[in-house]
Amino acid sequence: MHEEYKLTIFRQSRLITCIFTLPIFLFIALIIGVESHYIIISLVFSAIILFLMYYFSVGHLNIAVDKNVVAFTWKKKLIFNYKPISKIEFRDIKVIILDDNQFLRKIKTDKNTIYINNSKIKSKDAEKLISRLKNEIKL
Repeated sequence: MHEEYKLTIFRQSRLITCIFTLPIFLFIALIIGVESHYIIISLVFSAIILFLMYYFSVGHLNIAVDKNVVAFTWKKKLIFNYKPISKIEFRDIKVIILDDNQFLRKIKTDKNTIYINNSKIKSKDAEKLISRLKNEIKL
């Protein structure tokens, strides 16, 4: 039985980078607005910066489950793509790490750890995936 799950992912390391660089970029935007005597330039520059930071830190992950295999595919972006994740089989999964029983944080196998960190956006697919993983894996 083939099922697909679409998750919105916030990569914590990228989000922290954005949080630390945001004040610097907003200060630069303010200086540009003051120097050019047009506050609209500052607002446009700030909006562009916020959009790029969101684009940098958010990813969309498609997870396809086919019989005993779980395949991961990132939605392609123009820039700031995530590293591909190799397919795994249910029997290789040793631990799934959940937060509040609704956020899938990690899937651990013998060979590697897959970081998921799904968000509340489109969380119904995450709930279905977590339920499927719990049913398939003997933890």
